[in-house]
Amino acid sequence: LNGPGDVVGIDPNQVVRTYPRAYTTDAEPNYLAAVDLDAPELPWLFTPRGVPGTGHLPPWVVLVVVEDRPGVSITVPPGAPLPQLRIEASASDELPNLADSWAWAHVQLVEPSTAAVTPDQVSATLAADPNRNVGRLICPRRLAAQRRWYAALVPAFDAGRVRGLGGAPAAAATVGPAWEPDQDAVTLPVYFHWEFQTGLEGDFESLAQRLKPHKAATTVGLVPMHVGEGAPPIKVPADQSRHIDMDGALRAPAQSDGQLDDVADALRDGLKEVTRTLADAADGVLDGQALQDASRQPVGPPVYASSHVNRWQVLDRESPQDAEWFRELNLDPRARVAAGLGAECVRANQEDIANAAWRQVGDVMAAEAALQRAALGKLVSRAFFARSIVPMPDSALLSLVGPVATRTPFAGLSLTASVAQTSLPDAVLDAGLRRALAPAGRAVARSARRTGVPVGSLRPGLVSQLAEGREDLDGTRFARPVLGGVRPDLLVGDDLSGIGLPVQVAPEVVTRLATSARALAEDSVDESTRLQMRDEVRTVGLIGQAHVEAARMLAWQAEDSIADAVAGGAQPDPVTSSVVGFGSVLDSIVGQTVVAMADTPAGGWGVGILVEGPIFAVGGAVLDVTEPPISVGILDVDAGNTLVLRTEAGRSNVPVAVLDPNLSGTDLGAVLARLPAGVLSSPAPDASVDVDELPVLSSGGLASVTSPAAPLPSRVGRLSPITPITPITPIRPVTPLTPVSPLRPVTPI
Repeated sequence: LNGPGDVVGIDPNQVVRTYPRAYTTDAEPNYLAAVDLDAPELPWLFTPRGVPGTGHLPPWVVLVVVEDRPGVSITVPPGAPLPQLRIEASASDELPNLADSWAWAHVQLVEPSTAAVTPDQVSATLAADPNRNVGRLICPRRLAAQRRWYAALVPAFDAGRVRGLGGAPAAAATVGPAWEPDQDAVTLPVYFHWEFQTGLEGDFESLAQRLKPHKAATTVGLVPMHVGEGAPPIKVPADQSRHIDMDGALRAPAQSDGQLDDVADALRDGLKEVTRTLADAADGVLDGQALQDASRQPVGPPVYASSHVNRWQVLDRESPQDAEWFRELNLDPRARVAAGLGAECVRANQEDIANAAWRQVGDVMAAEAALQRAALGKLVSRAFFARSIVPMPDSALLSLVGPVATRTPFAGLSLTASVAQTSLPDAVLDAGLRRALAPAGRAVARSARRTGVPVGSLRPGLVSQLAEGREDLDGTRFARPVLGGVRPDLLVGDDLSGIGLPVQVAPEVVTRLATSARALAEDSVDESTRLQMRDEVRTVGLIGQAHVEAARMLAWQAEDSIADAVAGGAQPDPVTSSVVGFGSVLDSIVGQTVVAMADTPAGGWGVGILVEGPIFAVGGAVLDVTEPPISVGILDVDAGNTLVLRTEAGRSNVPVAVLDPNLSGTDLGAVLARLPAGVLSSPAPDASVDVDELPVLSSGGLASVTSPAAPLPSRVGRLSPITPITPITPIRPVTPLTPVSPLRPVTPI
């Protein structure tokens, strides 16, 4: 393990940002100096301690900022491995206390969104883009205005200080801090440093610090309010205070809130009596007698917030029915003044407020209607679930949710993924199986007619038996399509409904059918009539539709080449015309494939075959064709990730293309099959092949070292396979005159 004593320097490229910038002359003094590091783990990479119980892990390197003054310098002594920061006196005034160094280092995630993120989201973000986080070191020193400063990265441990000054730390020495809090002089190695200068003060913080508080008297913001000359019910007698301090919006910080006890008892009791009288009058009673004219209501001070608490009078203070705030609002003149101003504001804007209230009521009613509809839908869904879903068998429920199985969560996965992890076939969620097992389906209806069971009472049990793992279940078992698969006892009378045919025939016809069914059921199957694979198929292979299409294309283009040669004055040889016919080309493809496999039997079928030819030559005035007219090579991939033509023993394979590493895990046969004709060919027999000059085969096509990839054709379909094992692979011509078509190799079974 490496520690701070093993570090002799830091790559300057690790520093991605400094604040303030180097040689800045007007840095704001209210900000702290900082440095961002490209490797987020760098501040703690060589820390020689484990994480303590507090979780405060100190960094092995810290950022210090010292004033450029006499006795402080950064020099490079001869022979020293690093620059050195020398503080000749009062080092404790320049350097921070290393006991708090854990708080000066952190990692920042560069996240464009300001929304809160979880640790899992942070891990996912960093996995997708590791460059979005940086390590940061901060110097906690407060900067003074209009000073010059040195900012330097220095070791935080004495082992790093000794190594950086050119010494060797003692092997058995205890690792300690690079300096002590009360140290007077110190010399430290510098891994990285820069200089800057602070400008004038003038930021908000410095201006706010210049403000000097003024102690305000407790009477600031108070105005005496006379409350003693009201009507007789609320008139304050001379022996009680008739004035009360009314506070405004601004008041002294030391001033306390007014209390209801500050109000004279006579005024409080009078206000309670007035509210009681007004409440009785609203009920048609005044002073214990019924009002003679109900329209003549007495007028008095209103009861504020009465509608909020549904009360129209203020009771005694001891009554628990009224909240303290309600009594204070209506019995304290100061609170009544503020409430009256608020009520006056409402009255001045009552039309606008009423219109807004009606609009809000409309929104509330719409929201209530939506909530009611949602509640109704919830009740209906619960009733439907309890009545129709809960009693449903598991197999029927699985069939019901089949269309949404990919979006239905189950056990932390989708239902489709959960079924894939079991022994159940994936087809239990397929729409075709659901239709086949549906009670209204044709198969179930025929079975119902055959067995005489009502269709509504049939319940297919295939899925349930598959889930139980029944040994006697054979998903591929089916009735023989002959009379031997019919129960003879169902053929009675003149009705064929027992075997699924709702028709009536002559009784003698039914009798003959029953006799034939019994005879067929008793006879065993003759093994000589079973279909078997011919033995010679293993040696001569099979001809598929892909071979036929390729042979037809080669024959057509060969005929075009012959026609062009004849138009130029050449005379085709009769043999030439015969060997390029469709049948001859097809025979040549099959024959040459068998020859190619016989030459390289140990390598198997490789990844495909390459068909080339025919090649025409003009000798005098006679058009001739090379022998053999069609050549077939086995394509394979060697250890160097190169597509090669396999050769017989004793010869090196012939490279034809280099495979893109991104093709790993893809269907190479499908990529070859989609290549256009004429882009892949074997080199001349005596030509030397340089692997660096071979074209590159990727999922986008075939590209040479100097040209872009040839795009894959957009309408090329995969040919039908020759065998169900080997993928379709391309066939390529030697020259542009010879057509090719993507094929699969002729593969023995």
